[in-house]
Amino acid sequence: MPARLPQRVPQNAPGDFYVQANRCTRCCMPHHEAPDLMNDPDAPFEECYFRRQPQTPDEVVQAMNAICVSEVCALRYGGRDPEIIRQVGPGQSDYSLDETPLAEAASEERKVIHYTLPQPSSRFRWLAILFLVALLALIVILCAMH
Repeated sequence: MPARLPQRVPQNAPGDFYVQANRCTRCCMPHHEAPDLMNDPDAPFEECYFRRQPQTPDEVVQAMNAICVSEVCALRYGGRDPEIIRQVGPGQSDYSLDETPLAEAASEERKVIHYTLPQPSSRFRWLAILFLVALLALIVILCAMH
């Protein structure tokens, strides 16, 4: 059975660096590492993606750094350059150093956990507001004393 490579976010620019579909948490950490390569984080988006591929050695370093800071390992390298594979690690590359495709089944499957935080009760909200008002009053009194 041939290796099944990860599905890419459709908006990814064609090339070796990509974001795996259904993994992005919109943390925007990769955007800070490769702002010219990633999508615009200020525009609405569902998943991040490489809007263009690196063209210079500096941009390749930026793309590798973006892979390294991805919170949920959503960014990947799909090329065969052994130096890049070594630097990003085999878990973030579609190929091993001997150019064998890495099957998804062989890699450790990461589970995505979705959760929602409970809404605070109205009593908690009122206590928080009361605390903030008391704190503000205390600041005003202290400022008036000086």
